[in-house]
Amino acid sequence: MQYHCYPWALDETLKFKPSVGQLMDLCEENYRLIHDLAPDIQHLRGKLVSAQPSHQDLHLEILEQSRYTTLIHLTYFFDNTQCPDPDVVLRVYHDSRQVEVIDLKQSSFTVLNSYSHPGLLIKWKINLFIYKWLNYCKHQNHQFSASKPDSQKLTKIPSFN
Repeated sequence: MQYHCYPWALDETLKFKPSVGQLMDLCEENYRLIHDLAPDIQHLRGKLVSAQPSHQDLHLEILEQSRYTTLIHLTYFFDNTQCPDPDVVLRVYHDSRQVEVIDLKQSSFTVLNSYSHPGLLIKWKINLFIYKWLNYCKHQNHQFSASKPDSQKLTKIPSFN
């Protein structure tokens, strides 16, 4: 099921070699989705949980907050385990409206930290995964907001380290 109509068909995006500009466009889309999930992201602090009926709780931790960037950790904890999956650290650039994937751990997706060829293709696939996951979270009505404490529960959750 596809929720958002992005200009690329999924099978086509996995076949072609992206340009730096196309990767930046995808990072901008991820920024938009992060702001849909956390409109007040620059004012959030600590660990937050978005709980929606019949859906997995989404955990957000603000790791670092500065004027131009926010470093966040986003994950699920399935079956009440201490093992997060997917487990992603993102840097949100407020001035350029981009999201950079700093780290990603996911049980069926291996991340390689490579800046040489095919580094661009790997970054593309990672950002495409993040795009799909954020879109999925958005359509489950997850949201983190400093002004809506009733839409999230503040709980003691396991450390992400």
